[in-house]
Amino acid sequence: MVITATGLDAAGKEIGPAEFPGKTYKYIGGDPLEEHNWKIRAGLVKKDGLALPGFTNGVPVMKMATFAGPYWAPNRTAKEGALAAARSVRDQDELMTLRNFCAWRGGDVLSSTFVRACVLIAALSDNPEERRDALALAERAAWLMYGGHRGRVPTVYHGNVPLMLWCGLAYLDVYAVGKDPRFRDAAVDLAKAIAAAQDPTDGGWPAAEGKTTGWGGGTFGPSEARTNAGEPMLWFLGRVRKELGVDDFVQNEARANKWVQTCCLPEMFWQNVGHHSLETILVQDRVAPHALSYCTWQLDYADAKDKDLKLVMEIARWCEERHVNWDRKLGPYALLETRPSCWGWGRAAGLGIRNAGSLVYVWTRLWQETKDPLWKAKADALVQSILVAQDPADGGLAKSFNRSSADTSSFSYNDYDVVDAAYRLVDYSRLTAGKP
Repeated sequence: MVITATGLDAAGKEIGPAEFPGKTYKYIGGDPLEEHNWKIRAGLVKKDGLALPGFTNGVPVMKMATFAGPYWAPNRTAKEGALAAARSVRDQDELMTLRNFCAWRGGDVLSSTFVRACVLIAALSDNPEERRDALALAERAAWLMYGGHRGRVPTVYHGNVPLMLWCGLAYLDVYAVGKDPRFRDAAVDLAKAIAAAQDPTDGGWPAAEGKTTGWGGGTFGPSEARTNAGEPMLWFLGRVRKELGVDDFVQNEARANKWVQTCCLPEMFWQNVGHHSLETILVQDRVAPHALSYCTWQLDYADAKDKDLKLVMEIARWCEERHVNWDRKLGPYALLETRPSCWGWGRAAGLGIRNAGSLVYVWTRLWQETKDPLWKAKADALVQSILVAQDPADGGLAKSFNRSSADTSSFSYNDYDVVDAAYRLVDYSRLTAGKP
């Protein structure tokens, strides 16, 4: 399709066709091609960023398949699927060191992935021995993780502040199930360290402990003065306030929300991983995880004066447009892909399974808030697809909706996305148990 527009004067007379200006993104803070780790990729990046020329005859638009559910009748319930997925993560060979309580050299993000998976098992299993053992694993691994960053921010990939979300959620999750006060204190301690790292003037976050990681700029959009934005931190700090009754970080939430209002919403730009990662070659204002983290904060933790339901709906539709394929027909090169599917790619765009889980949660909460059955129908359809694509033997969730062992079983750094999607399945089960 091509969208065109003709201008009209006050009397309704045509005054000529509209021209659509292009948009040019420039690098701020320096040229990444001058950095050592970019020289080998010089042929992959345009030096002046991405330049889109203006269109004089209209803007071409791709027509995507529209929602047409329901799609599947899965053999598992959402809660059963979440438990199977958590077990598949707990039992990964790559996490043997955590099961044996040795030091985990993969960093705090992988530890938090293991912790959150074990917490789900402790909460969902109908086997009392498995629940006991899973909680013991979660608590010991969480304490090991906390010992590595006590009093400061965790060790995460290149100081990427948003990845610290998973550590914070792990402490809150294990405390919610086991009620061990150590993990309440760990969550508050982490919140203090994250709050201290926030820039008090603009509400954004630099890299870990106030330092940049080689180059202080970003790649696209207005928020690239910071390596990290703070939408996930709103989610974590909101949970600390609501679940633990700690109001010490209200001003940090306010500053982070101002950052979103100033730097993210005007152009729907959601900063994720900084310049060091190959994924910044992608135009990052086309990715959803941080936008959906902000929706989670809006729906569950924002005060009445900050809550904007229309904005959440707009963001949800924006993310759906860019990430969800509602088509029923498989592409010729994706014979194993379950439809509907959800697109994602690595750290910058979030794995497809994380985007799907986050959309399921936001849609289900919007159904509760608005009573509009379309939101729940979409959530139902995507949950159905997640469960159909799940490995029937080991329970691994299909990270890209491909029904193959390579997509469901192999452990990777990004399995925190898989575990979060499992949590979202549990949330869906809880929220849809009764009428809104």
